[in-house]
Amino acid sequence: MPAALPRCAAALALSLTALSPWPAARALPLNYAGSTTVGVDVDPDWSSAWFSHALDGRNGLGLSTHLLPAQPASSSPASAASAGTGGTGGDRGRGEETYLLLDWTRRLRRWNLPRAQANVWLFAGIGGRRVAAAPGPASGAAPPGERLVASPGLQVDIETTRLRFEARGRLLLAPGSERSLLTATAGVALTPAHYQGVQPWLELQLRALPGVTDAVELVPRLRLVHRRLVLDLGVGSRGSLLGGFSYTL
Repeated sequence: MPAALPRCAAALALSLTALSPWPAARALPLNYAGSTTVGVDVDPDWSSAWFSHALDGRNGLGLSTHLLPAQPASSSPASAASAGTGGTGGDRGRGEETYLLLDWTRRLRRWNLPRAQANVWLFAGIGGRRVAAAPGPASGAAPPGERLVASPGLQVDIETTRLRFEARGRLLLAPGSERSLLTATAGVALTPAHYQGVQPWLELQLRALPGVTDAVELVPRLRLVHRRLVLDLGVGSRGSLLGGFSYTL
């Protein structure tokens, strides 16, 4: 019975590659061997631009840059009490943070079925961070200047032609600060899978950014997939607009 569990999970799932004969919501961080994928994510709290080159079906190398805009200290009692703990929570005031990373991606495990896949991916990044002075008084903010930074991460994705589930976490670790981007996403395709044309998906994402902001957001999203191109548009529960796209060369 335990040996059958991974096959049952994979039967629910897929994360498609471009070699597959049918399209998917493209949860994969890598595509087919030799391909290069570029992407941009626009977010009021954490924006990114990146590219990744697939050395083979299991390993990829790339570069990414991340921008965390400056945030004034919150005047709310809850945030003030949180700031007094001396931790690295958000909403306490911080300067603009810019990260530049050399990234490595590794597929740890894949479960294949004729029309479904499940994957576990490991991320590792190393690079530099530049912090501008925080606007106004800031308790717990990272000191201004430049620092080395490490960025581990993990993704688990499960997808069929009509359903998608993904859990993803990424950390930005530097002396004196820790930033985290944690998401859990569930989606359903609005049309049957087809290789030509656009396949729209409706998704619901739960998003938390410890060390960046104290808020946890629920984000309804529309995802449009067309062979090499993926476009995401969403509105967070705080009213923020989020979007992104990726393209595989």
